[in-house]
Amino acid sequence: LLGHFNINIFDDGWLQRDVSLGNIILLETPEKRDARTAQLCEGMLIDADHVIRRWDKTGIRSEHRSGTLPYLSLRLLNVWTWSDTNKIPHSVMDDLESFVWVILHVILLKVKFTRQEAWLQQLSEPKQSAHHSFRFAMQSSFTKPDFQLIKDQAFSPYFPVLRKLFTLSIEGEAASYELEELASAGQLTKDHVQKTCKIYYQKYLAILFDASESNSLPDSW
Repeated sequence: LLGHFNINIFDDGWLQRDVSLGNIILLETPEKRDARTAQLCEGMLIDADHVIRRWDKTGIRSEHRSGTLPYLSLRLLNVWTWSDTNKIPHSVMDDLESFVWVILHVILLKVKFTRQEAWLQQLSEPKQSAHHSFRFAMQSSFTKPDFQLIKDQAFSPYFPVLRKLFTLSIEGEAASYELEELASAGQLTKDHVQKTCKIYYQKYLAILFDASESNSLPDSW
């Protein structure tokens, strides 16, 4: 997510549009890869097949559908499932929400708890309408919240950070729609997009940095 923010994607004016488990790789040995940061690279976001410039004359890009189904933001998934349009504005907030679904998927693969098998099956559901319903219910399990999940001893350490991330993703969805409305009215500026997106990068990173220092999560987190 840091690399997506300020190393070679957002700051250079790009949208990745396919953040997924298969497009994130971890390096066996951290290495120096960019002169703009002293931090060693530990992982990479790969596959630039769907990358586009995030700004054009209208102020926001509408392109053909892209992304991997289990990780699409619910905003995009909702439009693609129930609308006939072939194009939709894809925002930074959509990419950021995709990171949340990647995190949840990794936890589902690693942590045995009451809903593990059911949720893994639902994430692999190929029928788009059913997939949308399953994913929306998963998100709601964190934002409502679902006390059965909170009481599950194996899963409960992860619940607080996932609840914060999914709550933020809903806030980001509203911000994406606001950008679309401003663009439609011809009032959107590049500076507005920059400021809005950076705010959400900072919010997501703050949640993840706090989680990395939490004593309630296992060391492998």
